[in-house]
Amino acid sequence: MQQRPTTILRNAVRLTGMTTYKVGPKGQVVVPKAIREAIGLHPGDEVEVALDGEEIRVRRVSPPKTIHDFRGIAGPGDGMRSWDAEKRRERELEDRKDRRWSPAPQSS
Repeated sequence: MQQRPTTILRNAVRLTGMTTYKVGPKGQVVVPKAIREAIGLHPGDEVEVALDGEEIRVRRVSPPKTIHDFRGIAGPGDGMRSWDAEKRRERELEDRKDRRWSPAPQSS
């Protein structure tokens, strides 16, 4: 395939020259290299295909997040340890309130 000049315009790639491609027997279409490079599309990446009027839109899907990607999302701190300590303090306060308001045991 002949190399065509490209122009990249704010998240868009304009291919000059012939920009038509044939659909293969399995419905496959080759995404031009300039477009793959512009959006960071690599072999094995997932894409979303949507119908928009009479156009087909192909969008790269972000990789799924791992549990490690969420570390620190709540800000600095000890995470669960500080949450556990806070809950423990709340329980202690509730216990003190319950003891203060409960009737004194009756002696026989």
